[in-house]
Amino acid sequence: MTPTASRTDVHPETRKPTATAATPQADRSSTASSIATLPYVRRSLYCLARLFTGQLTRGDPYEQVNQTIAISLLDYVLFPEVEDLHSTYRFHDVVHGRELSDVLEIHYSDS
Repeated sequence: MTPTASRTDVHPETRKPTATAATPQADRSSTASSIATLPYVRRSLYCLARLFTGQLTRGDPYEQVNQTIAISLLDYVLFPEVEDLHSTYRFHDVVHGRELSDVLEIHYSDS
């Protein structure tokens, strides 16, 4: 974060996507990288889901599904209420706080 930036510098509503890429990893996981847009959280979740569901074709066993990770590098602050520049999200039980799985994971890194 630059010295003049603050966590309250929130993204403008007119952002356009500049890049999205899916990269297969050596361990057979998939990584999606994106650079800034709105409505960004829904878009990034949609891209993650597409990467995840694209791993199988009809009749393939679910054991072939690999961990899928989305990484979003943003040039604005996505979550102004959070001090950290990096956030990681996975599926978990909201009442008990238990993680369901790490098979889907999304990372946001903002300015």
